Amino acid sequence: MIQTTPKSGMPITTIWGYHQTKPIAVIEGASYSQIMQIFNLSSNDPNSYKELEIVKKSDLDINDVTENELISELSMFKKKLEPMPFKVTLYAYDPLIGIKTIINPSGIKEKYKYDTQNRLEKISDNNDNILKEYKYNYAPLSIPPIIFYNSAQSRSFTRNNCGQGYDSDTYDYTVPAEIYSSTISQSDADQKALDDINSNGQAEANQNLQCFASECPFTPIGGLSLTMPSVIYNENYYLVHFSALINTNGIDPTSFNSGAGRTLGLITGTCKPSRVQVITFDEPAGGMFGGTPANRRWEVRIDAVGNVSAKLISGTITSSRYGYINFKFHFNKF
Repeated sequence: MIQTTPKSGMPITTIWGYHQTKPIAVIEGASYSQIMQIFNLSSNDPNSYKELEIVKKSDLDINDVTENELISELSMFKKKLEPMPFKVTLYAYDPLIGIKTIINPSGIKEKYKYDTQNRLEKISDNNDNILKEYKYNYAPLSIPPIIFYNSAQSRSFTRNNCGQGYDSDTYDYTVPAEIYSSTISQSDADQKALDDINSNGQAEANQNLQCFASECPFTPIGGLSLTMPSVIYNENYYLVHFSALINTNGIDPTSFNSGAGRTLGLITGTCKPSRVQVITFDEPAGGMFGGTPANRRWEVRIDAVGNVSAKLISGTITSSRYGYINFKFHFNKF
């Protein structure tokens, strides 16, 4: 499977390497055709991805030298996609042992080292700092017990200490398969892996991820006057919250009725959508002193540059010193 589209509606494209046996790149938010167009390959041919350099390098990966060549090519692949709002995770393997390197969407690299018996020994970061280390101890038993090993477990975390008005990317904390064991049951072994995630995942995210401002400026256009500062911010990775209270004093009410309506202003920063978003919403009650229900319905258009325009679908506007338009809604970034 090259592309899947879960219930969220956001496509996920997987690029397969090592002679089409293992995923080497997972791109969330991009369709297969988009990726092929970026790399000047046919978007209609399901086999075009085999011409990507990362796929060719993976097919040649047989030792440390070829593995480093592949990782270098994966980094260039990720860099070419950086201007796009995609989440890119990259993988390199020793096909006979297991995963060797993971580069997550934040650019953090995890390197996996195995012992002489091909058991996972430690996981280190870009600077060779040890993130996890595993020790294997065995005691002889007269009757060998049934041993259950955990299946791979993973959970995404964001920083929880950035403060109001700031956000971060996500960090995927993964416990590979067969790290924890149990003589009780499979669920007990899996629970040990989950306990590891619950104990360490958030701390890893807080240590490795960077905080960034999630609020965005909004500049009104055409003489519109904001009664109070607008509040526009990334509510999460996909959704933007928009709130602006506009005074109707001196406004021509008919300017919102014709054509595409009237331009409200410009959003700047990271809250702009990647493509045109058109939403319809019923204006909530709101004014400087609480106000009354507006009984107005709007069609709002936000383009990829950040221009916001609004058209009145139903209801009326009165130009008044004490009149207000309460724009409060959410829109998708993708």
